[in-house]
Amino acid sequence: MWIPPSREPHSIDRDGVPFLVADARASGLSRRQVDGARFFRPTSGVRSPIPLDGVTDRASAFTLALPDDAVFSHLTAAQLWGLALPWHLDRQDGPLEVMRESGKFRIERQGCASHRGLERRQTAQVSGLPVTSLADTWCDIIEKYHSRLTLADAVVMGDAAVELLCRTGPRVHPDGRIVFDKDEVHPRAEPGSGQWWSDPATTGIWELCVRVAEREKFRGVTLARSALKLIRPRVWSPMETRSRLIVVGGGVREPRLNASLRDASGLTITVGDLVWDEEQVVGAYNGPTHEYDPSRDRDNTQRQRLEDEGWWLIEIYKSNISTEAKRYELIRRLTTALRRSQRR
Repeated sequence: MWIPPSREPHSIDRDGVPFLVADARASGLSRRQVDGARFFRPTSGVRSPIPLDGVTDRASAFTLALPDDAVFSHLTAAQLWGLALPWHLDRQDGPLEVMRESGKFRIERQGCASHRGLERRQTAQVSGLPVTSLADTWCDIIEKYHSRLTLADAVVMGDAAVELLCRTGPRVHPDGRIVFDKDEVHPRAEPGSGQWWSDPATTGIWELCVRVAEREKFRGVTLARSALKLIRPRVWSPMETRSRLIVVGGGVREPRLNASLRDASGLTITVGDLVWDEEQVVGAYNGPTHEYDPSRDRDNTQRQRLEDEGWWLIEIYKSNISTEAKRYELIRRLTTALRRSQRR
């Protein structure tokens, strides 16, 4: 939620949102009241009637005390955007990362990590909060944390950034239904081909490429360039990215991503994570196994309908991603399914 920089004195401590100490004093609260245990202290000069745990609420409170020319950057910008981050970087209680132009003083404030160089970034707003652009945020994280990132981490973040730029994934309708875009736009060109970058479906990847090229040399640029070759549109979860990287890295042909699978009458049965149309093989990431999950009944029904239509469904679990032996097993199962399908 966005907290406006100035608020009417009578609203202090009545609407449950953070406020400036100066506004509280102007409204009649004493210094003792403001500094008492009744209020939480997100940062110096700001108080809150309630604890602020989420990054968005913390950032909103900090904005009250930050210079007008400061924007949120790096991990904080990524979290505000909703960008998928590696688990070891995705901390909700870490310092908020902010950025100003190089000619301005660094922000010295407890709970902040200050950066300079905003004049070389593009900016945007998320929930009313100023942030670096998605493409710059992706580059900044790779630049600062490249020694702690794997190639897969960089691709996961890149896939997520492209999805946020293109918005192809499912959305929640006001009545609670999950809805998808009617028109699925998949790349027609082969990855790495001369036509790949002019394909309409790869626009989001091109935006990342442009920012990497414009920023030229920076720490981690080699990692960024390597990731750009593997980033794809229409990826809706980090584990879909990791599943694809494992199977393609194991020699399996590139699949279509999040493609609708239909029955003979044209009705959609499900959306497949990894789809090989010619062989009618689909890989579906199902996460960790459970003794009983109500969604399994739905999945079993979908499996039966797919099998009725001639599709071969390969389920992918977390162990297929995290365990070397299970990764080889997944590649073997997919390779076998693709070969058998070709013989039909």
